Amino acid sequence: MLETEELLQYLTPEGELTYDIGGLLDDKRVLDLYKIMVKTRVIDQKMLSYQRQGRIGFYAPCTG
Repeated sequence: MLETEELLQYLTPEGELTYDIGGLLDDKRVLDLYKIMVKTRVIDQKMLSYQRQGRIGFYAPCTG
């Protein structure tokens, strides 16, 4: 029988933290993670555009 994993949720749909992460991440780490998130979104948009133009055959977007 397969076990299902419980969803780990840090933010509510309104963007509020679900619990206090108190010192879990420092400011530098948060900024680094944000930069990675922005780069991923930009690359995702470009690749999806290339796929729709027929410049690449297949692309599964990361957004969601």
